[in-house]
Amino acid sequence: MFKYIDFKPIFFIFANIVFAHILSELNSEVAPYIYFVVPALFIVPSALLLNFLPMLFSVAFTAFFFESSTPVRAGSTVAMWLFVAYIVHTIRHRFIVLDWFSLSALYILTNFVLLVLYFIFFPKQADSVGSYIVRTATDTLCSSALLMVVGKFCITIPILLANLCGIELSIREEK
Repeated sequence: MFKYIDFKPIFFIFANIVFAHILSELNSEVAPYIYFVVPALFIVPSALLLNFLPMLFSVAFTAFFFESSTPVRAGSTVAMWLFVAYIVHTIRHRFIVLDWFSLSALYILTNFVLLVLYFIFFPKQADSVGSYIVRTATDTLCSSALLMVVGKFCITIPILLANLCGIELSIREEK
């Protein structure tokens, strides 16, 4: 019965929930000054290391998990995350080496695209347009710096969890 079930997305979902908790704690400490918005942290590992359908499940599950605590229209965050995950999944063969520089560039580009979409479609109330732009630019720069520091680590955690269970995760062509 279980030989047809792919357990690989479970490693990514588990890691995403742990990362979400850590990120929530970090944001609660620095919230008055900056806010780390890093959706790429949850999308890129799944898009690189999973086949298409398990990747869709992992990213959609995590997006619904995040969307449940936000006051946005149901499904809008999921649609954006799945769109970006599809694009990353189609170019994943270019990142087969998983080196720090290319992963950082992928994380930052993916995060930047999603943050631009967030800030356009989900504007927050601000005193003025200038203060809104300054705050979003600050949050984007700080989020990019965080991704450069923890990006490689966050992609190796699901790989290590899978290796502990005897499952090999790597970037490869779909079967």
